[in-house]
Amino acid sequence: MNVNHKDFIGVYENALSQEDCEYIIQRFEKHVANNPSTIKNGQRHFDNQKIGRLDFSLFAENSITDVCGVINKTLDNCLNTYIEEFFTLKIVNARSEVVKIQRTPPKGGFHVWHIEADCRAYADRVLVWMIYLNDIPDGEGETEFLWQGIRIKPKAGTCVLWPAQFTHAHRGNPVYSCNKYIATGWYTFID
Repeated sequence: MNVNHKDFIGVYENALSQEDCEYIIQRFEKHVANNPSTIKNGQRHFDNQKIGRLDFSLFAENSITDVCGVINKTLDNCLNTYIEEFFTLKIVNARSEVVKIQRTPPKGGFHVWHIEADCRAYADRVLVWMIYLNDIPDGEGETEFLWQGIRIKPKAGTCVLWPAQFTHAHRGNPVYSCNKYIATGWYTFID
């Protein structure tokens, strides 16, 4: 695993194998084909539908539980490396309980600058995690961080961890030529 920490953003290349990434995508698509009503359309994320978002997601812990073990093992390895770098997190009692698999179609995504701990309902979010499940061509689908001036190119098996707070406003830039697949979730405070 190749590790890069910059501005509290941890990038872990080759954290998940190509085979595991392909398996997760396959399981997602198979489940959606057999259970189309279980997929969430990101356009419905906002009541006023004025904010540009187009993606489709599925909470794996409720539907394709077999992929959660693979993802959680990868997350444990990446989080331990992140905590070695940012050791003050050792005192934070948090865990990730959600595994969201998401497909973003061409011209889709969530292009508005946003943070993950953005209201009372999500104030317990400490860290965000994301694993890219497929490669995306250059200039498409990057995760862009506003204040850090960083764009991360989607590459299958790369895990990214970052703080959920206002310091790490980010957005997903559009894809144009293919679907983009990610697994994502949050580490939240626990009692």
